[in-house]
Amino acid sequence: MLAQSLEQIRTDFHKITSKYELEKIINLNLKNESISTAYIGSAEAMFAEYLFLPTSKYATFKKGIAKIEQSIHTQKECENVYLRLLIQLNTPSFLGYNQNIESDLLFFKNNIQNSKLSNYWKKVFITNILKTEHDAVKKAKLDQLILHE
Repeated sequence: MLAQSLEQIRTDFHKITSKYELEKIINLNLKNESISTAYIGSAEAMFAEYLFLPTSKYATFKKGIAKIEQSIHTQKECENVYLRLLIQLNTPSFLGYNQNIESDLLFFKNNIQNSKLSNYWKKVFITNILKTEHDAVKKAKLDQLILHE
């Protein structure tokens, strides 16, 4: 199923279980909306894992993170910062894509409660960040953000 709206791409992205689902998101022809660009870039960066040649992996990864960075440069919001944070927290350190982790965690923490996202998506985003195997001190700072209904 191809995403036809931001809500649909958000839902599809969070249900990805295969490289084919990543390809569907990468190949979407949505209007050039900042958040959609970040989702497409995130899917592209993740897709690099499925490639064989190291040069192809790296080129695809770089292309994806360029879209994420473009999205944040265009309009910095919790959602595109969250996507960059997910990629950074799950990228091997030797790739050098980890320079914004601390500032992204701080931005996310300071802005998630007041974002326009529904409580459902706020909870999903916070939970996904907390699931990463990254610095426990940084993750503990986010625990207080879990929303209670």
